[in-house]
Amino acid sequence: MSWIDTSNWTQLHPNAKKLWLISLLTSSLITTTVATGIVFALTPRLPKLLIPAFLIPLGLGAIWLIWGLLILSPRYSRFRYLLGEDDLQVSRGVTWRTWTVIARSRIQHVDIQAGPIAKNLGIVSVKIFVGGQMAEVAEFPGVTPAVAEELRQALVLRKAPSDSAPPIVNPNPAS
Repeated sequence: MSWIDTSNWTQLHPNAKKLWLISLLTSSLITTTVATGIVFALTPRLPKLLIPAFLIPLGLGAIWLIWGLLILSPRYSRFRYLLGEDDLQVSRGVTWRTWTVIARSRIQHVDIQAGPIAKNLGIVSVKIFVGGQMAEVAEFPGVTPAVAEELRQALVLRKAPSDSAPPIVNPNPAS
């Protein structure tokens, strides 16, 4: 199966890459610090190692950071969406490619959120919820507030049915 051609779909705002980079650096730093603290707490109980124990979490943190930096650009370039007449399609993923199609008639509500860093970068996150699901089914992590509001308006305001449904006839009328 060949992948869907998304070259004419809408891409996220370029500041989404900056937000992801800040998130990557923060998570790498926190994870490495916690892991180093755990290793130092356990070091008296560990047998003598050939390498100093603190190099293990530092090495793992460096590997995590390098991997994140390597997939940052492909992650950004492959995250695209297309708002169709009857559906919303989202394509994303580097290692695991995902293509999500959401029927507009199923969309229950749309949330627009922005943390302090995203606000400073001038972007927001749009989360889409459908009936029957507790969590969001799609999220756009880096669009401008104007685009987010346009998306919300387009997804929440549905077209009225063009023709009314035929009346329901009771097959067992009461006598």
